[in-house]
Amino acid sequence: MIIKYNERKMQPIKKKTIAIIILVLFSFPGLFAFENNFFTDDSKYDIFNSQVSLYSITNNPAFFKITFNENITKYSLTGSKKNNFIYREYSPKQEQNNNLEIITSKNLNSNSTIASVITYNQDIKFDMKHSLEKDFYSHYFSFSDTTTGDTKFAGPQLQFLFNHSLNDKIYLGIKGNYGIEQGLKDIYTQCETIARNFDVSIGGGFQSTDKSTVIGGFIRYSDRQDSYEAVKEYMDALVRTYVGYHIYRPEYSRSSNHKTDSQKGINYSLQFYKKIKNLKIILNGNYGYTTNNIETGSTSKPTNVAYWQREGNNYSSDFIYDFGDGKSSIRIGYDYKKTDDWAKNPEYNTVVIENEEIKNRINFGLFMTPNMLMKFSINGNIENVNQNYKEHINMFEYTSDHINFGTDLYFQMQLTDVLSLDINGGYGKFKPHFTWEIDSFNEINIGTGIERYFRFGFVKIEGNYTKYSPSDGEKNINEYQISLSLRK
Repeated sequence: MIIKYNERKMQPIKKKTIAIIILVLFSFPGLFAFENNFFTDDSKYDIFNSQVSLYSITNNPAFFKITFNENITKYSLTGSKKNNFIYREYSPKQEQNNNLEIITSKNLNSNSTIASVITYNQDIKFDMKHSLEKDFYSHYFSFSDTTTGDTKFAGPQLQFLFNHSLNDKIYLGIKGNYGIEQGLKDIYTQCETIARNFDVSIGGGFQSTDKSTVIGGFIRYSDRQDSYEAVKEYMDALVRTYVGYHIYRPEYSRSSNHKTDSQKGINYSLQFYKKIKNLKIILNGNYGYTTNNIETGSTSKPTNVAYWQREGNNYSSDFIYDFGDGKSSIRIGYDYKKTDDWAKNPEYNTVVIENEEIKNRINFGLFMTPNMLMKFSINGNIENVNQNYKEHINMFEYTSDHINFGTDLYFQMQLTDVLSLDINGGYGKFKPHFTWEIDSFNEINIGTGIERYFRFGFVKIEGNYTKYSPSDGEKNINEYQISLSLRK
């Protein structure tokens, strides 16, 4: 049920494998890479040998050279399509993503390494009802209208990392990310979206002479600006700003309605690494917060409709045992993450939304290289999620204490001197966001890739299929992905 503050008639208004590589290198969040994650969320697998690495766990740019020390250049083109045969009210019925990436890592000398990722991403949302946001449900104060149409988002992203060792003990690093993205709805209100994001991490680390102990830390600052403009036309259309997921406030009729969303955040992180014979221990701690200011209305007289703050802690511990021959290892890890959100209406200085979420997660993995021709890994996780979400305007409350789990397999075989094949697959079960009104999803994915060496480099083609099946329905979400890459 929708509760309206005030209803007015308005005038019409214009307006993986490759993804995994990026995740490992620069905390790059895949196809939804334009978001600034609250805490950086890297893949925990080394792109060269699928084993856990110090950098991929900690994200400290000072540790990049300790983990990656070879030159690499990679060009990749990825396309994916998602058919949402089941979807939420303000989600698209179909999605398409095209992604072009150039990845480089180069040792400038024995002390310095520089790396970069240049990306151009195009994301199209088909038949998206009402929402003017890229993801309506990821924001407590979403912008919407009363039409259904297609929206295209596109833009470049530049990421860089510079790592320098003062000597064999002290390492320094800086990691940055800057991107611009534009979106346009194909029918009136023809809302135009312009988003800019920026974040930078500065870190340092100390390694003991025998390389058995490493300590370090970094600070990360993030800044994101979103601007929306929905304009007037010849037909009636309503522009609305949602407060939570159940209540909206209609925007007044004017030549154009604007929304601006300014987000700033900072994270602090400390890391500790210790090697005791064949055992590696990695401890990682993070604290951070973000603030959001949301304004709507006209450009000349915007109204501050909301202030939203998130604070959180994230701690992890990983224990990796190498069986001695360097060909087999086992990992057990634990992650704890707690986030507290609260949002208020500045006009009345009252809290309108609260959300607390606690996650306890156990990770485990086994990596094996039986011989020079084969590699194999199996990984899994089980997670307990406790959530308490409240909307105080209409007295809505949601509480949940549930379990998610997942597992995946990876196998690679060298077929000939110049040809290799890899196969991966996985299964998981998770409870989605409460706005789905679905108890749980079963996730199944399977993929394969074949890589051949030519004189100009390694050419690889990969395909992946993922299916999300609700526990209480027959309709599914199907996603297909194919990529072509050149590595040299």
